[in-house]
Amino acid sequence: MFGDYPMAQTRHIEMREGERWADVADAFMGWCLQEKKVVRGGCHEGDAVAFGDGRRYAAVSIPDHSPDLVALLHEWAVREGRAIR
Repeated sequence: MFGDYPMAQTRHIEMREGERWADVADAFMGWCLQEKKVVRGGCHEGDAVAFGDGRRYAAVSIPDHSPDLVALLHEWAVREGRAIR
């Protein structure tokens, strides 16, 4: 955060067995390029959170200047059958 304003929105995406954060981010951004023709934008690793549900989550942070990617992240997670928090 900078001052009182967040610089990104973070969502936590369920990781599959053996996946790392980079695997999740690469799969999401690849889908954005292939399926949605998004050529500008990106994400970075946010702060990990343990939700106590036995799942592992990748903290995916979308910069505030790319708000459309947050909706796409939700769409992708649902299509992939991944929990999102």
